[in-house]
Amino acid sequence: AAAGTPVTFGYTDNENANDNSQDRPTVILAASIDSTSMFHELSPGANTAASNILSLLLAAELLGSSIKDEVLDQLYSRIAFAFFQGESYGFIGSRSFVKDVTGGFECQAGNEGVPSVMKRKDETSTTRACLNPLRTDLTFQNLGDIRGMIAVDQVGNLGGGKNLYVQGGANAENGFDAFLSEVMIELSANGEYTAQASSAEDSLPPSPVSSLVQLSASGAGGVVLTGYDDAFVANSLYHS
Repeated sequence: AAAGTPVTFGYTDNENANDNSQDRPTVILAASIDSTSMFHELSPGANTAASNILSLLLAAELLGSSIKDEVLDQLYSRIAFAFFQGESYGFIGSRSFVKDVTGGFECQAGNEGVPSVMKRKDETSTTRACLNPLRTDLTFQNLGDIRGMIAVDQVGNLGGGKNLYVQGGANAENGFDAFLSEVMIELSANGEYTAQASSAEDSLPPSPVSSLVQLSASGAGGVVLTGYDDAFVANSLYHS
């Protein structure tokens, strides 16, 4: 489903579930899909855009294939996957999305919108869209409150090692941020690849989480899983 040009997302709600899913908060797994440079030949994008996209798609595949819908429906929070464009230019995608979800999006044609030409797999009816402001899919209106976000950034080049870093959360005042950080570190403890808290204690790298923190006035936040600690690994520049 697409919520405006800069955003593509999908979420885990089972449409046939009998629970009160509309009231559940949402945890977003997000990635920037930009690879931008003043000199395009110097920005191949394998470590930023490609690795971000692949990581989220694989996470969605593993989640969908290993956990039954009935189990997902019982979770306190629903899980949404979001891919943001325009992040290189003031976080256009994530700011637009967060504003729509948290700020109360209003379609000039009424919030029911108009029938969209888009249709999801196995659906018998079309989704709804808005012509002004243009949103090709209004499904994001079902997401409710955003409880937190986990973003992925530059995990394709680990500098020859097998260690990832969790940026933010470990020393945050937001208890849920700390919870996300702890879960990601603990889940990797017995794996081939491990994750540890970043030494950059008080800052987050540029990511969609930045938009959520700013637009929620720090009421919501998250963590960023990266292939670097407090500096990009050798031969792996920003947006590389």
